[in-house]
Amino acid sequence: MHEIKTSNGLSNELSNGLSRGAVSRRRVLQSAALLPMALAAGSAQAQIDTNAQSVRTMGMIGVAAGQVLRVSLLNHNDTTAGWKIEVWARDGQLLAIETGELDAQRGSFVDFDLAARLKRGQRLQFHVDVTGVSRLPVAATAELFDSNGGNTVLSIQPCVRPEPDQLRTFASVGVVPGQILRVSLFQDLIEGAQSSPYRIDILDLDGQRLDGAEGSLVPGSGIVFSWNPGVRTLPRFGADPAATRQQVHVDVQVADVYTIGATLEVYHARTGRTQINISPCIRPIEVSVSG
Repeated sequence: MHEIKTSNGLSNELSNGLSRGAVSRRRVLQSAALLPMALAAGSAQAQIDTNAQSVRTMGMIGVAAGQVLRVSLLNHNDTTAGWKIEVWARDGQLLAIETGELDAQRGSFVDFDLAARLKRGQRLQFHVDVTGVSRLPVAATAELFDSNGGNTVLSIQPCVRPEPDQLRTFASVGVVPGQILRVSLFQDLIEGAQSSPYRIDILDLDGQRLDGAEGSLVPGSGIVFSWNPGVRTLPRFGADPAATRQQVHVDVQVADVYTIGATLEVYHARTGRTQINISPCIRPIEVSVSG
């Protein structure tokens, strides 16, 4: 079906459900797993390095009624890093903006209710830009989750400037009761390859280790580690579906990032079907691991 253009250049997916400048957004800047935020829009914007170049990783995605956008951030730096999140419509309209700071090795997230005024069947295409300030990159992940059950239906990397390490672009993902998070590793079989140590850490946004595994990989084979958050670690279902979600960061350490690949999946516990998949952070191992 062809989209019908309106006089202001927008398709009927937007004009029928939203008025210009009327998009509401939810600000979730506090959580037991979040650090205190220092919102300072003016000073943060003044420090942005506008000359920083990065690969553009995101075009646009569409949000529909009953879905919420969550942008999570993680600061891999050893010092405080400022950030700015901008959400754009396809006609160049700025739908939402948030700024703040992250302590070293900590994470946070912001929710945007872009679909608050959409009717059933309508869609809003949007683009997300994340900017680190003072030349300090931050990792970022954008998710769309169901406003009823809280489960993530899509996960994507937004455009980030300056660009973080290509192997450490992942920030966090939300998991709800009834879902299982699985990390899988596979080591290529190459001539002379030897058994390689690995370590997997499941962390909350304060950097606290929730679970994990370590061991050794055999060339030409893989391993899986599954983590079930369980209802005991999560708030009970209530008025706010987002409260049932637990944001977690996955950090993988391996002997050789060029011969060992890593994948993160969130799948339905009952059906076993994968609901989202994304690449976790992967880096050279820092500690000795016994096989």
